[in-house]
Amino acid sequence: MRLRGRSELWEELEHAGWLRRTAGKHPHIEAQLLDAAVLSQQPGSRARAAHWALRPAPLALEARRPPAVQLTALALASHTSDDAGSTDMEVLARLCGHSPHQTAQLLDRLKATHTLATWQHNRETDEVSWHLPQQHPAARPGEHRSH
Repeated sequence: MRLRGRSELWEELEHAGWLRRTAGKHPHIEAQLLDAAVLSQQPGSRARAAHWALRPAPLALEARRPPAVQLTALALASHTSDDAGSTDMEVLARLCGHSPHQTAQLLDRLKATHTLATWQHNRETDEVSWHLPQQHPAARPGEHRSH
């Protein structure tokens, strides 16, 4: 979860009741997840979130971003394939530990910082969908890109 060396983030998650640290000191920490809903998520979502935590592109955020924004980006990463994703607003809000209104504000912050290209909330179905900014492929040897 990219929490290595960030004791304040561990403390915040522990205080919020998401996990309990069971053993270990920096750099190896063991924790027990306390939210049973996390364990019942789709296996693909967990795998994508774990992959993103190890290799954060394309939802990489600077470490100076507030923990709530970082957690929202992680929740989005667990529901993103290629350059787009979607999920139920209630699910996303629960994963982020906020109300749907607060989650929408966090999505606006991710849009403002160009972490997301777009996002929208369909109030009839309660589905939230988003698109990531276009990633420019690296130039092949011998090719030159103009800017």
